[in-house]
Amino acid sequence: MAHYVFAKYGEITHMTTFRTELVDLKRGERVILRSDRGTDLGVIVHPPFESETPPAGGLMGEILRRITSEDLSRLKHVEEVDMKTEAKYCNERILFHKLPMKLVDIEHVFGGEKIIFYFLAEGRVDFRPLVRDLAKEYRTRIELKQIGVRDEARLLADYDHCGREICCRTFIHDLEPVTMKMAKAQKATLDPTKISGRCGRLMCCLRYEDKVYDEMKRNLPRKGARVVTERGTAEVIDYDVISQTLRVEMQGGDIVKVQMKEVKQVIPRNEEEYQKRQQERAQHRAQQQQQRGAGPGDSGRGQGDQRNRGQRPRRSDGPQSQPPRSDTKPPAGPGPARPEGANRDVQPPQEAQPARDVQPPKDAQPPRDATGPESGSAPKGGPSAQQG
Repeated sequence: MAHYVFAKYGEITHMTTFRTELVDLKRGERVILRSDRGTDLGVIVHPPFESETPPAGGLMGEILRRITSEDLSRLKHVEEVDMKTEAKYCNERILFHKLPMKLVDIEHVFGGEKIIFYFLAEGRVDFRPLVRDLAKEYRTRIELKQIGVRDEARLLADYDHCGREICCRTFIHDLEPVTMKMAKAQKATLDPTKISGRCGRLMCCLRYEDKVYDEMKRNLPRKGARVVTERGTAEVIDYDVISQTLRVEMQGGDIVKVQMKEVKQVIPRNEEEYQKRQQERAQHRAQQQQQRGAGPGDSGRGQGDQRNRGQRPRRSDGPQSQPPRSDTKPPAGPGPARPEGANRDVQPPQEAQPARDVQPPKDAQPPRDATGPESGSAPKGGPSAQQG
């Protein structure tokens, strides 16, 4: 009877079953193993167990030995020296070939059989010239692997805002899709900054309790159904899955909370009646908002403001919106009577500029033959003064 152990290896975590002769291995211990990629560094996930046949999922290799101090020093040199040099050279060749890609991380297979370059790109990239340059420089097998933003977080991120190490780096192997429907079913906030992980997508942990919420939701009646309780018949408006509480509207219009255990009978909803009641509620809410807006003391937010919300005065850039100039002619129409013989094109006295050789009216001396207004002299500042 052979001994088997579960172990994970690689930057993008691979976890499978390995055969081992070391029966005293412990969880979390680092070992050297042989996988489909070659000699690699791994971590024990589950201690050894006996079995006549390999577990489901197939056998990927075997555990060779425990890690030694020489292995650790070699690993440190690869991470601190070799990988930095390789990243710099790879970025230079990417710029040289003008490839639309971004280098994310580099992984060395511990036995030296392969170097893996992980990169991001929006579409397919022809990186064959880059592979030839890298293979010529490092004399080993080169693999370029395109990844997504979730795999990028798995490679580079460490802890999430919950305080724990990110799930995709510790135990999640297959990244299954997470939808907004799961967040809504759990009454989670829809703020993207609070329900998104390090990758910028919805957090994987929203998927953990989704099945539990589905099972608990089956015990609750739908919105619009009628329930019979000790208080009477009521209509379900909302519900809370975790507390198994219903928010119902009684026949008198009162809204109360009822525990599911208090419900004696559930009457399925009628779709036509439910839609009709939804429309009536919407109209009632709209009327209440209008009444609140038209109340006294409401400045600028009343009913009139709602009616005229889309009728704000337009800002006109044409000449009609500009103020009239001082040299424009007065509008046609009846006006004050002009003295006989006066020129109609002459501006009003207060706008007329006096001639250079004529003194202002207030300082002008009356003519010698003028003795008063009966002598027929022109009015002060009138057309006769401008003609003089």
